[in-house]
Amino acid sequence: GMAGNPEITAPGAELDALKRVFSAASVSDDETRAQINGTWNAGHRLLDPHTAVAVCALNKLRANENAVRKTLVVATASPYKFAQDVGEALGLERTADALKDARALAAFAGEALPEPLEALDGLPVRHTQVCDKEQMGSAVLKARDLS
Repeated sequence: GMAGNPEITAPGAELDALKRVFSAASVSDDETRAQINGTWNAGHRLLDPHTAVAVCALNKLRANENAVRKTLVVATASPYKFAQDVGEALGLERTADALKDARALAAFAGEALPEPLEALDGLPVRHTQVCDKEQMGSAVLKARDLS
């Protein structure tokens, strides 16, 4: 989530014009998990977390607005990229092995794991360094031998 409570400000007339065109809703992590689970239970469709946020926000807006607007939600990520988070939302156990968890999610959904992910099995691990976000800049410089 976003830290603090960021706000967008604009002069009154401009803000009113923006509000006539744009709507917004916030979605918590718990709501995201519930949306992933609910969408699966309603129609056996897997959602990645980003798409789940969009669908949940849209449902909130539809419930709170008088006017019905034409909308489109486009899923641009595979749920298998986020298999551990999606799996947890569906009640699957998270392990330390992300590929194993992606396979478990595919088996749960009755689908084949996408070939590019399946092809990762057996490839060497190329990146092993982990750092806190505060050390990100120095880690990048060190990795590129620029420090």
